[in-house]
Amino acid sequence: MNTYPKGIYRILVYLSYLFFILFGSSWLVMSFIASNKFNFAAFFIVFVYVVQAIWRNKLANLIIGIISLFVSILFFLNMMYLYTRHSGELMASNGEKILVILGGLSIIFSGILIFSYMIFNKDFKQ
Repeated sequence: MNTYPKGIYRILVYLSYLFFILFGSSWLVMSFIASNKFNFAAFFIVFVYVVQAIWRNKLANLIIGIISLFVSILFFLNMMYLYTRHSGELMASNGEKILVILGGLSIIFSGILIFSYMIFNKDFKQ
């Protein structure tokens, strides 16, 4: 019997969806405020995660998780570069610190999506 486990795994996966939906939504809103143009990449991210939160396909979780992990690592490394470039100054800006933290959280939540594929494909007895 292949059923979804209840408990912490499901909560962590939904927290991952929520994180990426909020992250994409904030990117969408901020880019619209800054340039008065619609950001299709941010909209696509929000759309994919909303559809996945409703659909809950295990294989799609793996694929989205791997793609998100790759992009998150690139984002995190870029933010670390900016943070260390300005570390010679008295203090790095709060925005840079927040972006480094968001990059780290993005890597963690991508890992949760990848890990959920392995967890949800095991046989669990209730």
